[in-house]
Amino acid sequence: MKNMSKTEVLYFSMACNEDRWNKIQSQSKVKGSISPLVFDSLLLNGLSEKNSLNLTVYSFPSIPAYPNHRKVFWGSTRDTLSTGLQIRWLPFINLHVLKQVTHFISSLFVAVRWSLRNKEKERILAVYSQYLPVSLTSLLISHLFNMKSLCIITDIPKYMFLNRKIMNGCAGLGIQIFQRWTSKLQRKFDKYVFLTEEMSQLINVHQRPYTIIEGIGDPRLFDEPLRKNISRKPQTIMYAGSLNKAVGMQMLMDIIRELPENYEFWIFGVGDYECHFVELALEKSQVKFFGKVSRAEILQRELQASLLINLRNPADELTCYSFPSKTIEYMSSGTPLLSTRLQGIPAEYYNYIFFVDAYDKTVISEKIESIFSLDEQIREKMGRKAQQFIHTRKNYRVQTDKLLDLINT
Repeated sequence: MKNMSKTEVLYFSMACNEDRWNKIQSQSKVKGSISPLVFDSLLLNGLSEKNSLNLTVYSFPSIPAYPNHRKVFWGSTRDTLSTGLQIRWLPFINLHVLKQVTHFISSLFVAVRWSLRNKEKERILAVYSQYLPVSLTSLLISHLFNMKSLCIITDIPKYMFLNRKIMNGCAGLGIQIFQRWTSKLQRKFDKYVFLTEEMSQLINVHQRPYTIIEGIGDPRLFDEPLRKNISRKPQTIMYAGSLNKAVGMQMLMDIIRELPENYEFWIFGVGDYECHFVELALEKSQVKFFGKVSRAEILQRELQASLLINLRNPADELTCYSFPSKTIEYMSSGTPLLSTRLQGIPAEYYNYIFFVDAYDKTVISEKIESIFSLDEQIREKMGRKAQQFIHTRKNYRVQTDKLLDLINT
């Protein structure tokens, strides 16, 4: 008779409590992206609500190494996510190289102990991202104890470091070694979650089971308290995200210069191009540069803006292997979104976003003006349709069901 006990899942995660994350960021000289934390936390929220899994979670949040963060020794910290899920951090020494070594040792110890405790049960070992020390542990232990391994891949290694300043010297050499070994190891898992079909074609050379989860919506993100007393500011356009040259910041600057002075443009983020936006804000009074701010402020501003914008170059190879992380959040706000038509955005999104097909500053500027020439009710309706689409078809419960099906395959 088939054993009907719950599947045991050991999940190596990048999630942590968001308040703790904000505190860590405030104490760090180098600011990290919140996107992995949000994506992974929503996956865990969905999995923890399911009744068919016993979930054990150990986390390795992205914390800058000393001296970019002053704390050197991190123990096995207990943490609680917003839904009440209890997790623990892998202990590590927060110094370059030692950080990776201690993450490998601690994850290896955790995985061996968990595997021995659950040796008579159905087990699967899952890891979020292809972080080399933990990925190596996952593959070693899954082979040693004859269980399946699953990797959730949200980045292609060669595109993970778009800020070219950090690619110089010894650090750059270390990153290249990391990229090379990560590319080799990521092909060896038994199951995968990818953002796009193109990622599967590139990585999943052995044609193993996989699913696509391009993004995850949280219906609670823009709840009523956040919306209270917030109204739209007319003809205000907002961009929030990476300010690295590699993701099209020169084009964004050219478009801002093209627009008439009756538009206001808000810029949020950090990157190797941010100094140019600081200068542009000093030059043009309608450009407001905010830099790195809290996520709560970003969400409020998204509700206040009239149009949200995300303009990657469709010709860039990277856009085949990525789904813009801000897209789901932008659409969830109910504020209309203008985007270039990227290969990584599935066709089912096409009815809910204002798209521009030509990556040309004049064409994009004209598209912006044509959007604002529409009746305000039409623009608002587009935003509400997008919000409803995310809340009903891309919420964390629906998207996590895909992962659950993959685990149970």
